Amino acid sequence: MADLAVLGTAPIPGANTAGASARYEPEFERLSAEIAKLESPEGRASLKWNDVIEACTTILTSKSKDLLVASYLAMGLFQKNGYTGLATGLKIVVDLQNTFWDGLFPEKSRLRARAAALQWMSERISPAIAEKSAASKSSRDPLTACEAVIEELGKIAGEKYGESPPDFGELARCIREKISSIPADKPPEEAKPESPSSSGGGSSGMAVQAADVSSPEAARA
Repeated sequence: MADLAVLGTAPIPGANTAGASARYEPEFERLSAEIAKLESPEGRASLKWNDVIEACTTILTSKSKDLLVASYLAMGLFQKNGYTGLATGLKIVVDLQNTFWDGLFPEKSRLRARAAALQWMSERISPAIAEKSAASKSSRDPLTACEAVIEELGKIAGEKYGESPPDFGELARCIREKISSIPADKPPEEAKPESPSSSGGGSSGMAVQAADVSSPEAARA
């Protein structure tokens, strides 16, 4: 599988670094069929997230830089790899917008479609996060990374999407709640004061020594 970290920055081979629309490619059709399973409990039970990740990776590597595909990938990575996967997926979404804004799909002239792709991601991932149990201490760094990337997404939305930007408020709130649910580290135990009995050992020894000196045997030495 391709290096996921570079999917948002590595160009598509060829003259057009953002590729071409992949909406009629077989990979996209298979991807859409899997994602459609989210609409029913029976479908969700049979959804193959590995297939979603594979199809998204293929499209973003060799076919098209597509925000909707990247949104599907972020969801898939979260389902398979937890908060570490989510941080990776969200960073890909940020990188795509920063690197390929002019050629990104949906086309620049269709800002509402771009916003809708990102809104789908936020609205699908937020409840999936909320359903998870309280986060463990090992999740602190990945969650903090997610929080930082969501802040980047919000800045891009405010700068590039005009009057109808995607809203990441609920996604940010869910991440903050998980961070706050992490058990606090226990403070280090303070050193206990030395007990009188343990500190009196020296004087006891001196008393014995004094007794020895006053004994007859010691006087004869």
